[in-house]
Amino acid sequence: MERRRTRWAIFAASVISADGNPDAYLLRALGRVLVRDGHEVTFYEERGNPALQRLLRHEGARGLDAFRTAYPDIIYRTIERRAGADLVEWLTRTLATADVALVQPGAPEQLATWVGRLTRRHLRTYLLHTGWSGQETPQDIAVLEPSNFSGIFTGPSAVHNAVPSDRLRRLDALPDPEGFDDSAAATLLPAAEHLVAQILAELDQGDSGAASPTPSAPHGRGMEESGPVTH
Repeated sequence: MERRRTRWAIFAASVISADGNPDAYLLRALGRVLVRDGHEVTFYEERGNPALQRLLRHEGARGLDAFRTAYPDIIYRTIERRAGADLVEWLTRTLATADVALVQPGAPEQLATWVGRLTRRHLRTYLLHTGWSGQETPQDIAVLEPSNFSGIFTGPSAVHNAVPSDRLRRLDALPDPEGFDDSAAATLLPAAEHLVAQILAELDQGDSGAASPTPSAPHGRGMEESGPVTH
């Protein structure tokens, strides 16, 4: 039987830049697998984020051109920073038609936390905590309220006592990112395929996960999203 097409929103420190951000290689592999298999996926990252700034500082526009050439199938949006009620309104609207929301813990903290709080029967939410050390990888994910997410995918070195055992999911054995280069995403395709298969299996089971009522939205100013960028 043909599997239904699903919509994914992935919130990252950066998918464009892997400079100090090795998780970007796995995210790129994940995007490639999803597009290949007919799913719809959009990556979101903060405009002018630290990883992107490092890439531009070290390689200039050539770094951006290299990413666009290597990953023409990846669709991403750059977003301005939001806070409080503006963030919740934007995120609720953005996720209204999504089936899966996946968060790299290096994404803006308040945004990442609210993705978990917006877990619903129709929206499964996941943290992807590889355990790879990087400048964009937080040491403590407890601040993201992991118990609100449908699941937390972790590498072997990323176990945290803040993660409830019923939310814990294991990633396939991951290579040491120390030697990663531009070909790393291809090496990580099997891990990405396994990750996608686990999430789709949970969707098929119809498990609502960690659905929690939405807390009252705080007041605050926020950001406007830029238009989609498709390469």
